[in-house]
Amino acid sequence: MDEASPLNGHDHSQNNDQESTPLRPPSEESSKEKPTDVVKRPKRAILLDSWLLESIAVGFSAGCFIAIAVALYVFDGKLRPEIGHDINLNTIVSILATGSKSALVFAVGEAIGQLKWLWFQDPTKGQSPLVSIQRFDAASRGPIGSLMILVHHRSCSLVSLGAAVIVLLLAFDPFVQLVLKYPVGSTDDASATSRATAPQLRQWITTGDDTRDIGTAYTEGYYSQSQDFSVPPIYSSGNCTWDQFSSVGICSRCTNMSTTAKVSCKSASTAAIRKACSITFPGGFIYDFKVVHNQTHSMAIDTNKDTMSMLTSHDVTFPSPVVWQPFSYNASWILQVASGAVDRQLPEFPNATLVGVKDPQVAAIYIEIGLKNSFIPSIQRNTLSTCLRDYEVIVDNGTPSVKTKNIDFGTIYEDTIPGGLCWTPGPPDSLGFQEGKNFTFCEPRMSELVNVLKYFPQEQSRSYTWYYSDLDEEIGSYNLSREINSNYAFQQDQLNRNGFEKSIENMAAALTKFGLEGTNQSANGTVQVTKVFVHVRWPWLILPGCLIVVGSIFLVVTIAVSSKNRAPLWKSSALVPYYHGLEVEDDDENEYRASSAMEKNAEKNDVRLRRSTTNGRLMMLRWQDDTDDSTSSIRGDSSSTTR
Repeated sequence: MDEASPLNGHDHSQNNDQESTPLRPPSEESSKEKPTDVVKRPKRAILLDSWLLESIAVGFSAGCFIAIAVALYVFDGKLRPEIGHDINLNTIVSILATGSKSALVFAVGEAIGQLKWLWFQDPTKGQSPLVSIQRFDAASRGPIGSLMILVHHRSCSLVSLGAAVIVLLLAFDPFVQLVLKYPVGSTDDASATSRATAPQLRQWITTGDDTRDIGTAYTEGYYSQSQDFSVPPIYSSGNCTWDQFSSVGICSRCTNMSTTAKVSCKSASTAAIRKACSITFPGGFIYDFKVVHNQTHSMAIDTNKDTMSMLTSHDVTFPSPVVWQPFSYNASWILQVASGAVDRQLPEFPNATLVGVKDPQVAAIYIEIGLKNSFIPSIQRNTLSTCLRDYEVIVDNGTPSVKTKNIDFGTIYEDTIPGGLCWTPGPPDSLGFQEGKNFTFCEPRMSELVNVLKYFPQEQSRSYTWYYSDLDEEIGSYNLSREINSNYAFQQDQLNRNGFEKSIENMAAALTKFGLEGTNQSANGTVQVTKVFVHVRWPWLILPGCLIVVGSIFLVVTIAVSSKNRAPLWKSSALVPYYHGLEVEDDDENEYRASSAMEKNAEKNDVRLRRSTTNGRLMMLRWQDDTDDSTSSIRGDSSSTTR
């Protein structure tokens, strides 16, 4: 039986110690004698014998990373997309990240495999143990092998750069997943079922076809104590917002005048009491009131002293409290309107300003007089008039909030209709009433606002009595009593509970509510719904991006070094040991059945990739000190390619 020939194509019986030639093409004579390795290049040669596939892989890796960045940029700050079929943005990013990482691992692994043959091709290298083949292969397959080659090469060789990329690629997927965050926030609801409307008045609180009884608003305002008069908006979600809008209503304004009003009396009957008094207010308004003073004489007998003395009783009666209207729209101009003398002009009188409001529809001063040696008034001045306010409406977690600000009492004009009034926002216009202006209207019922004063008790009397002896000495204590009309007793009790200012304020709010509840006009708001948003944390993409850049550079450098040294393009091919294995193995009696035994022996055998002198093929030859050093090193003089 014939002896089997080795895989490398020559007979083991030949001398193992014969010299070999460097890595160079065989001579023309030998090439004529031997057939070529490949008769015809296969179709797969374009992929296996070039860097095309690796270049495509690097491009694909970079393209997937760019696609991740574009997708994140498009959806950053927007609603989390619902793609369907249980696919979300994380799924897309994960698929692209896996593709990018896998392609980069392939390209870098092939480059490391190519550097393996460059490593053994350098004849100037002092040591090239055969076990380095296994280390390079392990580095091209995963992070453990890459970590080991970093240790053996002390991170000083070109392959260490690729090995570092393989190790750091372990963090590629986690870093990409940390890029996305999904905070919960509010956004506008554009669905057909969403609704957010707040009532708005653009004219007087009642219209001509309004059949409701406005008296209910007066009553509700006067007799309420802690009622909320705001009209809540209508909304379909627990969170809604409105842009600031304006609305017509009834507003009040109040100020205390106790320290600015002056009291004067005439026709003195005693040093302390006068019969005719007046209170003068800023602006020239004067309230006159009369004091009724009666004296009664009587005899008093002191039984202990058995004496008799004269007693004089003083009884003083004066009006208190008083709700006084210093001025009102006089009806005399109605005759002028009827005769055509006026055309929606400013009222001729009273042309007065009270509490900062010019010509208010209702002007009222609440006066309560006390007596102690002199009259001491407690005075509150109030106004009630049509106004325009800015509204801030918001619904937060199902709780509506309505706030008002920037009150504009506007200007009142006389209407051409007898008894009617017109209103326009802002100060008086030199051109007069401008019909058609925003929030401008004429309404005969505006003059009925003065009816608010009918709900307050009428003017009442207060009496004060004291006594003097015949020695003109005051004796006894003050005795102050009030004569209350039984018809107004309930109103007076309510006024005592709320106070005049609060009562006026409540009635204005109740009338505004009355108008808002009857209007068909509204201000539209924005419905907010809680949804999940996309937030991109861009810094987490720095490491994956850098790995792609470094991996691409590593591949380019490997291609350049391999081309410069004319190394065979074997990369990570597993067939190379079959066709270009060890030419000489002088330890044939050892089968090396265990991997550990092969690895231990490989650490002792230094080899290089050279052309055999026996057959001219590239083979892994044992290292010999007398090797021809004329062949250029695959690693050259670059320190980056040494171990």
